Amino acid sequence: MKSLWVIGALAAGLAASGSITGQPVGGSDGDPGGDVAISVTIPVASLDQTPGGDRTVLSNAMLAWGFNAETRGKSYYGACNFLMAGSPGTDGNAGRAAEWSPGDWGKDLYHGESGNAKVVNSAGRLVPFERRCLDPAGEPLTDSTYTDTQVQLTGGSGWRDSKTGQARIEWDGTFTVVYYDGLTYFWVEDPV
Repeated sequence: MKSLWVIGALAAGLAASGSITGQPVGGSDGDPGGDVAISVTIPVASLDQTPGGDRTVLSNAMLAWGFNAETRGKSYYGACNFLMAGSPGTDGNAGRAAEWSPGDWGKDLYHGESGNAKVVNSAGRLVPFERRCLDPAGEPLTDSTYTDTQVQLTGGSGWRDSKTGQARIEWDGTFTVVYYDGLTYFWVEDPV
């Protein structure tokens, strides 16, 4: 089953360059880490306009999403809230509601990369379990600092209709949003 995530005006704004970026979303009142752009990038070489047709075939699209500051910040209980690739462990079941400690149990649940999904920092580096709760300077999170992580899904495909401005892109992949360092989480599978 596909999860439907509305990217709003992003699809309508797909330019000939093959890249679109949304307006900042999320964030809480007065939160400096709150504005996070959602972007979809499609390499120009992957735009295939059918002669005489209104639809452009899109391939190799990348979705990059940093969510809001709360999702990338210190939690009220536990070390932090964070993003991860895939679903927890091997089957999505952590087995208990507990913090994902640095021991083997927590490390076995976390994935920095899984299939077409990965979690990267602002330098484009994969985020390992040990760095999931660190700010960009490598320091533990405080009430006013946030990670610089984002989920990236690659390999998206779809179309854009030049006549109507509508577009549809879908990705095969899963990523998880983890709150309270593992006490609760949900995952998104195959966003459209």
